[in-house]
Amino acid sequence: MASIGRQSRYTRTTLAHARCVRPPGAHPRTARCARATACAAVLLAWLLLPAGPAAADGVTVTPWGPPDTETFDHNDPPGDLPEGENGDAAPDVQWSATAYGGTWNPGTSTLTITSAGDFTLSGHTNIRLPDNADATLTGHENGHDRLSKDEYDRLAKKKVEDALKGFVGMSFVGTGATDADRLQSAKDQATAERDKRMKRAIDAIKQQMDVLNDKYDDLTEHGSSPTVDTPTGETKAKEEQAKAPPAGSAPVEPDPSKQESESHGMRMDFDEPTQKLVCGGFGIIDVTRTPFDPIYNRGRIALDSLIHVGTQLNGTIRLSDTRLQIIDMQNGDTLMNAYLLEPAYMPSHAPGYTAMIQGYLDVPPAWAGGVRNTINSPFLSGMQAASDAGWPTTAWIYTQAPLFDANGEPVIPPSGVPVTVVLGVGPAAVPAMPPWGVVGGLLLALGVAELLRRRKEAPARA
Repeated sequence: MASIGRQSRYTRTTLAHARCVRPPGAHPRTARCARATACAAVLLAWLLLPAGPAAADGVTVTPWGPPDTETFDHNDPPGDLPEGENGDAAPDVQWSATAYGGTWNPGTSTLTITSAGDFTLSGHTNIRLPDNADATLTGHENGHDRLSKDEYDRLAKKKVEDALKGFVGMSFVGTGATDADRLQSAKDQATAERDKRMKRAIDAIKQQMDVLNDKYDDLTEHGSSPTVDTPTGETKAKEEQAKAPPAGSAPVEPDPSKQESESHGMRMDFDEPTQKLVCGGFGIIDVTRTPFDPIYNRGRIALDSLIHVGTQLNGTIRLSDTRLQIIDMQNGDTLMNAYLLEPAYMPSHAPGYTAMIQGYLDVPPAWAGGVRNTINSPFLSGMQAASDAGWPTTAWIYTQAPLFDANGEPVIPPSGVPVTVVLGVGPAAVPAMPPWGVVGGLLLALGVAELLRRRKEAPARA
């Protein structure tokens, strides 16, 4: 878990750290036009994103298996049992596949994939309980199993399909002394690529389960809550998750009438072995909506890693759910314990930024530890109130350079990409698609661009 640090391309003029944003050197009227053009352009970019490449031939999700329960001596618990836990439940997801198909060109030593093959998923939960476990503990761990099953049934197939998009059509050039050696070399590369994609799909499925189960533990206090029992905890965990718009939904902007905070100077890196986006740096909140908000220069955003799942049909890049916290830098306390659900990488609606990650920010109820506003921050109070009222609390991560190329492959340099993290409430201000469809939207964008051009050519007025 980490957070970030570095200056954005925006010029921010603050009066008692109240928010005032415009591109560098822009007249306010020009800034408004630029933002309108950017909003129209990003909506069109989102609507006109090309359909994703072909995925697997077929993905079969076999029924979730019964839990595998292991009992241990309560006087000698396993050494890897999480601290403070009397038992645990860990989901396990496996996959198998038939052979992929391809064509071999001996003249260029190139193998081109024509078929990904058929894939089969299976899963179950490994539960560990002490030999003196009571009905409450046993029921709580079985609740974890049911939640993992629900997540498996709901999204496992789509995650595999997203991860495999683009595999068909890839080409691999073999090396070696003979044609057979070169063919085997190309096959090995193709197998490694397929396995890499499946690993990130399985890891993403498990991380989704972990996030849902963490929410369940927060709500039930790991099964010890006197007010939230196992069935209630399961229901509420799924209810919160159901509020999130699907990953890759239309871009939205922060509602200017609601609370908002920003952190600049953070950086996004990519860890190739785990296929994870890692957000690192200081993550200090340096812009707030309310003047003199105590969270200013005191709260630090900490974002867990995001697994790169794959390209969706609308061209957005699906990422795994993860945890987002705000930490009090004065004493290390957790001020907000939230979850980033259904995040996706897409074109940015903010001028000065290349792209963005947008996701639903699930803030659990205060009684479940969503917000612990010990510093009397208007931002924290506003986010809790918005979440309780059913408003779409949202996180945006704006990037100053691309994170992925047109094929959905990561292009983050070793030095990372500067990002700005914004937490607020959406949607607002991104123009809705007119009723006459994509062509009408294109005409709208062209009209806005022409208006901006004419204003630039008009004599400057103070």
